[in-house]
Parts: sequence; structure tokens; C-alpha cells
Amino acid sequence: MNFSMLKKLILPIFIVSIATLLLLSPLLYYSFNIQFYTTHSIQSPHMSQEESLVYVQNVYSFLQGKEQLSPVFTLDEKSHMQDVQSLFFIVFIWEIIAFFLFFIFLVSFILQRNTKMIVSWFLWGTCIALVLFLLLLFTMLLDFDAIFLVFHRIFFPQGNWSFNPLSLLIQLFPLTFFNAIAMRIFLMSAGMSLLIFLVALYERKKK
Repeated sequence: MNFSMLKKLILPIFIVSIATLLLLSPLLYYSFNIQFYTTHSIQSPHMSQEESLVYVQNVYSFLQGKEQLSPVFTLDEKSHMQDVQSLFFIVFIWEIIAFFLFFIFLVSFILQRNTKMIVSWFLWGTCIALVLFLLLLFTMLLDFDAIFLVFHRIFFPQGNWSFNPLSLLIQLFPLTFFNAIAMRIFLMSAGMSLLIFLVALYERKKK
């Protein structure tokens, strides 16, 4: 297999790795940002603001694996949050794999001193990622409820994610919370993609 053929095989992997990093990095940043939780979660009408914040912080710490969920949550709520915790573990694994692949490719290109190929691949990767993130943002603006529903059906097929509107989990983290976090994740992903794309475009024109 010649080097030209090898490049064609590696390019899709490089694009997937950089797009994965650009998506998962903001996702993990906001998902484990306690300030975002305390700012955008909602006070339960059945308890004080201080009590609500205690349970919000409990959920946050549970996702980090630091403590168990409070007994105030139902068995169904605990079951779903365990699935969410497992999903975040998978996200961490994908982040590590994507970073490892991206780092290996980048170092190999730098050692070859093939800056032209590096710039070209960054252009391809960030351009595709930017288009993807903008499409997702546009879709969310059109119908976030539908996207939210599809997401849960894909990642939580066991179906334990639907709760009574009066449940504590729903009161603390309503749809508006997830709308806010999703918009910030994809806006940051799109912004990072655009910035890297513009830098790569500038480097290509300069050379």
C-alpha cells in the first residue's frame, strides 16, 4: 500500500477524531460545570432554594462518582441516573480514544514536516464538523423537543427516562435546562470549529 492510499484511509479517521474532540470537549465541560447546574436548574416548588441546590449538587457529585444519589429520588430516577453516569463513562472513553488518534496523526505529520497536509486536513476536519454542528443547532431551534426525544430513544432504549412532571428530577432539571446546555455545547463546538478552520485557511493562504 503506497503512502497516497494510506492518506486516503487515514483522512476519515482524522476527521472523525477532530470532530469528536470538538463535540465531546464542550459536552464534558458543561456537563461537569457546577456553576451551570446551580444557575440553570430550577428550584422545586415543594422545597426551599437551599434544599433544591443540595439535591442539584448531589446529582452533580453522583455523575462524578463521588457520592450516591439521595434517598429522596425514586428507584426509577436512580436507575435513569445510573444509565446517565454509564453514558458519561463511555463519552470519556471516546474522548480519550479521539485525542489519542488525533495526537498520533498530528505528531506523525509534524515529524514528516508535512505542514501542507496538516493544514489541509485541519481544513477538511473543521469544515465538516462546523457544518454538522450548525445543522444540529438549526434543527434544535426548529424543534428541540423532537431532538430531545430522539436522543433519549437512541441512548436510553431501556425506556426508563420518562417521568411524571411532578418528579423531583424533572422539577430540578426541566426541558429548559437541557435546551440551555445543548445550545451552549453546540455553539462552543461550532465556534471552536470555525476558529480552527479560519486559522488553517490563513495558514494555507500564507504558504
